[in-house]
Amino acid sequence: QQYKEGVESTELALGFPLPVEKSAFKALIAGDRPIPQQKVFAFLPLQSYGFRFVVQADFDVPSSREAVDESSPWNQWLRHEIPKLFVHEGLDAFKNLPNISSLDALCLFLGFIPLGTEVRDFFHPVAERITALLKGFPCMPVIMSPSDLDDVQWD
Repeated sequence: QQYKEGVESTELALGFPLPVEKSAFKALIAGDRPIPQQKVFAFLPLQSYGFRFVVQADFDVPSSREAVDESSPWNQWLRHEIPKLFVHEGLDAFKNLPNISSLDALCLFLGFIPLGTEVRDFFHPVAERITALLKGFPCMPVIMSPSDLDDVQWD
């Protein structure tokens, strides 16, 4: 289905701000350092809607460029795609982080899950949908062999 005339494809991207400093990285994993809320982008920054990850898409915006156009069917479709991208691609990206245990990767990922009480306005349904998708998705690391802690399967 075409939501925007003349557009056959688009790119929707999520960005997860991870510190490079080892102590800050460990504090983030331990939950000692809250992840700050990020802005939504339509190539340029708009406003924060409460996500702890960056959302970048070709959103329709009003002339003020301060927010997304909530009445746009195109934006509604893009919003609908965010939860699938977060759960499927986002979790895979965390599972494949180098030099980090599976448990630490999961702890990091969990810190980015948007809370319904934090996500505002137009994007509020995204938080609920992400939670619903995660309930049916294998996202718990299970150690398969007590003698090999690196032998992990995600269930």
